[in-house]
Amino acid sequence: MKQQPIQFFETDFLYMALEECARKKYDPAYMPSLVDLKTQFTPAEDSEMWYLECTTPSIMALGKTTKGNEVGLIAHCPNYLTAVKTLQKASFEKYEFSDEKKSKIPLQRYIIPQEEFERLVQLDGNGNVFVIDYNSLLSRGTLKDNTVLETVSLDELLSHPLAIPFFGGKERAERYMKKSQEITQSTQINFQYDLGIFDYPTGTFLGLNNIWGGPEPIYTLDASGKQKTWAYMDLSDDCVIKHQARFLGVKQPKLPQQVRA
Repeated sequence: MKQQPIQFFETDFLYMALEECARKKYDPAYMPSLVDLKTQFTPAEDSEMWYLECTTPSIMALGKTTKGNEVGLIAHCPNYLTAVKTLQKASFEKYEFSDEKKSKIPLQRYIIPQEEFERLVQLDGNGNVFVIDYNSLLSRGTLKDNTVLETVSLDELLSHPLAIPFFGGKERAERYMKKSQEITQSTQINFQYDLGIFDYPTGTFLGLNNIWGGPEPIYTLDASGKQKTWAYMDLSDDCVIKHQARFLGVKQPKLPQQVRA
């Protein structure tokens, strides 16, 4: 099957990038599609297809169900946060905090209505939504202000509670692991994710290759040929709604024209 044209869309606000995608009849790549596209290429070390930071409409959400259970989930499907109107409102809204807990919600997270959170939880197991054992995440990595920064060996990646949900399946995670080692010569992958649960469900977008002061830098050359160091986060939920964003869009296929009788 012929690969549809792809294009990067980068704007000052996340919602603008999605608007531009739609205007030019491109679909933003959710994380599974982005990983599929990345692992199809055999780029040079400085190729933007592999190293360029990219946001996706896939989300990680945290909250409490109506039964009081603390739940994490990853969703690779349209949802409340992927609606352009929601993002546009979030980009300019200032929360009127009525309690201390709500005022501590970080910039990269946005409140999701309880009914939407419950809807996503019910979709667990459909191949696009993965509910995660929240308690299994609490014991991992270095926790600072609810944020976990950790480096995971490729040999142990599949046992990480976020890995298979993040990639959208075991087979896809294995392909990414193989390609990552082939290109970067590294046997580790970096994670960054937030574990704050508040009185309201919250969510944020997933990204690949977000810059981070991690323990294992990648060395590349800039335009002048001078060596520079990039320490990057492979897997991240640190995509701030109110900041600039870059999506990879896939051209929508042309529908066959109907022949009039």
